[in-house]
Amino acid sequence: MTVETKFEERVAVIRMELGKGNAIDDRFLAAMTGALDGVETSDACALVVTGAGRAFSGGLDLAYTGALSREELGRFVDAFDAFFTRVFAFPLPVVAAVNGHAVAGGAVLALAADYRIMARGVFRIGLNEVAVGIPFPSGAFEVSRHALPAPAFGEAFLEGRLFSPEEALEVGLVHRVVDGDALIPESVDKARLLSAGSKAAIRIVKSDERAPVLARIRVQQEARKQRFLEAWFSADAQARMRAIRLRIGKAT
Repeated sequence: MTVETKFEERVAVIRMELGKGNAIDDRFLAAMTGALDGVETSDACALVVTGAGRAFSGGLDLAYTGALSREELGRFVDAFDAFFTRVFAFPLPVVAAVNGHAVAGGAVLALAADYRIMARGVFRIGLNEVAVGIPFPSGAFEVSRHALPAPAFGEAFLEGRLFSPEEALEVGLVHRVVDGDALIPESVDKARLLSAGSKAAIRIVKSDERAPVLARIRVQQEARKQRFLEAWFSADAQARMRAIRLRIGKAT
């Protein structure tokens, strides 16, 4: 399990290889936070985030989170929200190079970027939290609402639809779809374009553009966390998660 950071001139490329499906657990959050720290203190002018194999990220590791107590899960939700907020507020332009499946928290990670390029293939991207029976923590919800075009809200949030790359492009979930071998070169080129202006001016403009969203996250954070926890431990959500874990187990 690794997070590798390489530099294409002054564009940092973080590649996530953090276990099956890049599922999000405490180790994922710690490793990615460390990688972001390293990029922020470097001389990088922009950031590309990508995964490995057929997964960008499949979202929460349900086996890990399913074993947590309410108190432990509450702390994890705080860390989960802090991570997405960190990516969203990152002071450099961020491009998500979506190499494969990006589901639930994986889709939120892509939506936290300034620009999204997805590889062509039999992949899916979307927010299926409703299918799991849970609402969104504050950071995940506000980041997603900010990035999604309003006409896509019903299918994305309420239906929990998982889109193909071409469908995601059509509804505005991603900005471009390219062949897999072009994904990183195209993403690095776009990161260079996004960072071609004054670094100081880019930081200020991005901070101003993100500020209202960050304010909404803070105001609703505790209330939404409590709603998330109530839903998570409900009989309905627990049954849905057991069924998902069973399907995953049969597929492995």
